[in-house]
Formats: sequence, C-alpha cells, structure tokens
Amino acid sequence: MPPGVTFGAGAASNGPEGGQLSDPVALDGDQLQLNARGMVVPEGAGGVVVLTHEDDPGSVAAVTISGAGAIRSWRYRGGRWIH
Repeated sequence: MPPGVTFGAGAASNGPEGGQLSDPVALDGDQLQLNARGMVVPEGAGGVVVLTHEDDPGSVAAVTISGAGAIRSWRYRGGRWIH
C-alpha cells in the first residue's frame, strides 16, 4: 500500500452497509477465497476491508464482498458512504 495508508475506519463509525467497524478486515480468517466460478468460499461468506490515511482520518475507503462474490468499492465523504 502507499505510504500512510493503513487498515482502519478513520472518521467512519459504521461500515458502508451499516454494520459496526470493529475490525477493518472483516473477512473469514482475514482472507478472501474465490472458486473457479468467482464465488466466495466458503459459500455465502463475505465481508468488508476498510482503509484510511494516517494523516487524514476523513479519508476512508472500503471494499465490500458479497457472499456471491460481488465486489463494490466505497468512499466516505461528508459523513456518509458513497460508491
């Protein structure tokens, strides 16, 4: 990652889909595994990875992964998540 970018929620108190951000890497075993069809393994698992910049807690980005393998990127602006 670029200098200053770390795993963390910065100024965001909730995740992009409304959940608490107690862990900036909320994935089973802190990793993501996809099968040959692009589906998450184990089936139905998913989660979120949240990044911030250590010099700017208002600069927050996240990636959500659904249980079906859909990946969506988000950024935190003005107190809310947008994609």
